[in-house]
Amino acid sequence: MGQVVAALVAGIVTYLEMDKVFFVPRKSPGRWSIWGISAVFVLVNAGLATALFALVRRAGLLTDVEPWLLGLIVGASYLGLVRSKFATFNGQAFGFEYLYELAKESAYVRLNRRVKDARRVAAEALAEEKTLAELTTTANFNVSSDSLASEMEKQEVKAWILRLLGDGGASEPEKRLLLADYILSGNRPE
Repeated sequence: MGQVVAALVAGIVTYLEMDKVFFVPRKSPGRWSIWGISAVFVLVNAGLATALFALVRRAGLLTDVEPWLLGLIVGASYLGLVRSKFATFNGQAFGFEYLYELAKESAYVRLNRRVKDARRVAAEALAEEKTLAELTTTANFNVSSDSLASEMEKQEVKAWILRLLGDGGASEPEKRLLLADYILSGNRPE
């Protein structure tokens, strides 16, 4: 039971961290490869948390703690442990953090490449089916109805939309594409 809890905690937190970074449109090419890379990274972290749980048990540590609670503690501790560094030499971290960041960067670079392609395809499809006026209306509605954005953030996004529309250097297809991507993802170029 405790190993399952440790794996779930580490896996869920890893998934939530990735979900904050990457937006994948529902209908997009390469979606399964994106899910595959994500699943591997989540499962590796869950597996390592399970191994840490087994090590804690074998070492006879915290034997008086209920297995499910120990799993919760180990799952959360695993994430802290892999982000710890023992020392820094010439600007390079030394410790678990270095290995974890290498693995994370490798997964994130591959994910980002596929996610960019998927977002582009979805944004191109939306930009093709809607006019610039329709995309502008939808984008403005999304800004106004965003319950998580502060008034300042809403003003910044509306100002970005106005700058984009008034940008004489950008073609109409480019404007439609950028608005479509914003509508789909909620992200705007800085």
